[in-house]
Amino acid sequence: MIVAHHVNCFIDHITVAAIPQDLVAPVISAVGKETAATSAYITGTTDEPARVRIRYGSTASYGQVAQVDTTLRVGHGIPVVGLTPSTTYHYSIEATDNAGNVTNTVDATFATGPAAAPSTLVPDDFNATALHARWTVTDPVGDAAITTPDTVVRISIPAGVKHDLWTNGYGVPRLLQSVNNTDFMVQVKWNSAITDAPNGYRFQGVVVEQDATTLIRFDLASDPTGLTFFAATFRNGFTLDSIRIRAYRGVPGGVGVQPLYMRVQREGNIWSAWHSINGWAWTLAAQFHFPLTVAGVGLFCGTTGSAPPVFTSVVDYFHTTPTTTDVTGPDAAGSVPQAFALAQNYPNPFNPETVLEYDVPSARRVSLVVYDLLGREVGVLVNELKTPGRYRVSFKPEGLSSGVYFCRMRVHSSDPVPGHGSSGGSDVVVQIRKLLLIR
Repeated sequence: MIVAHHVNCFIDHITVAAIPQDLVAPVISAVGKETAATSAYITGTTDEPARVRIRYGSTASYGQVAQVDTTLRVGHGIPVVGLTPSTTYHYSIEATDNAGNVTNTVDATFATGPAAAPSTLVPDDFNATALHARWTVTDPVGDAAITTPDTVVRISIPAGVKHDLWTNGYGVPRLLQSVNNTDFMVQVKWNSAITDAPNGYRFQGVVVEQDATTLIRFDLASDPTGLTFFAATFRNGFTLDSIRIRAYRGVPGGVGVQPLYMRVQREGNIWSAWHSINGWAWTLAAQFHFPLTVAGVGLFCGTTGSAPPVFTSVVDYFHTTPTTTDVTGPDAAGSVPQAFALAQNYPNPFNPETVLEYDVPSARRVSLVVYDLLGREVGVLVNELKTPGRYRVSFKPEGLSSGVYFCRMRVHSSDPVPGHGSSGGSDVVVQIRKLLLIR
């Protein structure tokens, strides 16, 4: 309808065109899979930009979801980790385009390989007065001081010279253990804070080598915006074509804080890394696929910028199993729980911190992971073998907005889980609790 008031006009004709609407779901093709003992890597392409996730489980009912991010892309690679060795899994790829159209591949299966050989990595609390012979020291610039006072190891770098791991080469001082090529996990605690400096940057982290030109760096670094987690891979050199940045994200509340913590885990060709500023609330910072024949794992630190600052990295420990700060053991009455259970957090709603209690009746690897409403992992509270007992862990989120989150307790097992039937080798999600954060 056209309404005119005191207007002299002439209308020849009006054309009404329909607004184009995308009603066609993406087409998924070129599906591939790569498996290892406890991981799988599912690849595929879509004929239009889409968000992809993997639904998987011990049956075609699935029950679990893996998703790297929510970026629209046409080439996809999704890691699936924490699997049971020598087990068949069902899976389906789900793709959603920007218009919300969804498609799924038909049910398919993959089988994980046998359990990986034990790693020859050796933990070190650096309690000896001298560095153990298992560590090989490399000082490319020739000016770093490495000492072991007070049950720590210190790597000290003077100001004025770059000690970097980037396009100018592998110029950082480092301590490495020679290891076998198998799955492993390391957790490191630093008693040195990372602070920014005018025109200069400091960083400390974990390095994994195949050789001197093919490697991965995981580090906590200063940045003009604060503390950041950084990860990059290097393949046959240090040109920009050889380097790929895998993660670059802020660490809320981490500026000037010590101690700092990091975990790095290898499962086949899948690499996962977490950071923490308190030792109990862990944030997954990177997860990616990178084939590597591992020969060395260790510690490094460095400085860069137009005015590289002085820096001393202080390493408290280098562990090869997860270390957490939650409360362990039987309850006050001395009894052992009868079933796996995750209690509702308290307080709830909460700000800034809440507590979750969970029961473990028999020795199993247990994980407590927090997700947002989109199913994105925002924190790993627990992921380790637990002995029978009642446990308590705190969750104090940094950088998360008000809203609903979910904590999932998962029991990783190759045996039946008491109170939950026979798992037949699959993992069991014991309970999911709804958490309400109010800022």
